[in-house]
Amino acid sequence: MLIRDTAAATSSEVTPEGFLRVRARIGRAGIQDYRAAEIGSPDGFAADDLVRVYRSPEEVFHPDSLRSFAGKPITDDHPPAMVDAANWKRYAIGHAGHEVTQDGEHLAADLLIADAAGAKRAQAGAELSTGYFADVIFGQGVTPEGEPYDAVQRNIRGNHIALVKAGRCGETCRVGDTAIADCRCGDGADTGSSTVDEFHRRLADRDALQSEALAVADDRLAAARAQILDDAAIDALVAERTTVIDVAKRVLGTSLATTGISVADLRRQVVARVLGPERVRDRADPYVVAAFETLVAARTMSNPLAAHLASGISDAAQTRETALAARNRYLSSAWKGDVNQGEL
Repeated sequence: MLIRDTAAATSSEVTPEGFLRVRARIGRAGIQDYRAAEIGSPDGFAADDLVRVYRSPEEVFHPDSLRSFAGKPITDDHPPAMVDAANWKRYAIGHAGHEVTQDGEHLAADLLIADAAGAKRAQAGAELSTGYFADVIFGQGVTPEGEPYDAVQRNIRGNHIALVKAGRCGETCRVGDTAIADCRCGDGADTGSSTVDEFHRRLADRDALQSEALAVADDRLAAARAQILDDAAIDALVAERTTVIDVAKRVLGTSLATTGISVADLRRQVVARVLGPERVRDRADPYVVAAFETLVAARTMSNPLAAHLASGISDAAQTRETALAARNRYLSSAWKGDVNQGEL
């Protein structure tokens, strides 16, 4: 499970770049008190009961434990998820050095806080709190010093070191202190924890929701960018609309109101007038576009239909049959090669 404990800083300095370099005690051996709810609500304990957990020197100073804290990120408060490669950039404001050593009953490490706001907060007296994974094994016993305990920690593995407002050790554990009292845990600061399964389930749910939200946001951003037109695209749309309006007014009458009418609707009106409304009814836009372009292409052909369209169809008596008759006459004499030019 992920456990968070507060430790101490023993010295600090500010680098020329404004980074804050801190020599800190980041953990200790011995007994620490937790609320039962923080460590999985073990049987026989109410949620607010104190559970005495023993961290033996053999576990705290085990080489694997020491190495696990080397290079780990420093965060501004404990993040809502364990820190990993996927969220490091979001949460990290610095990092621990690569050498973590034993300092009496404490772990000690060099910390570098690279974030200006984090450095300022640390100098103002923020406390340090470590976040780490450990197996908690319940069972009563007595330490070599004669102190009773309710559980022990095994396999301690560091995850992050947080700047917090108030941690287990209280005001004695502040960045920059030169004289540090022992870290007495169980002073009432609730730093949070949960059972292994529940903790990982919540992390997985949170990460899944965050990933889904980011994916949706990325898709929306890509769609929005795709809709942004460059100058060439705008010019093309203006030219297209101008052409369609010109043809529509020739066919439907110069008094045709085009404001607020889409290009697609104008094409549909033209094709419906020339070929009949049944030819566009329930037809998809690509069909209407093709029909419209075919009519427009007649501008470059020698045929009476083009001339007929060029003059417009404003008389209701000029029906679809009239247009078809003109087309048939053209086709019957086209082979002679002496038909007049027509234009839309």
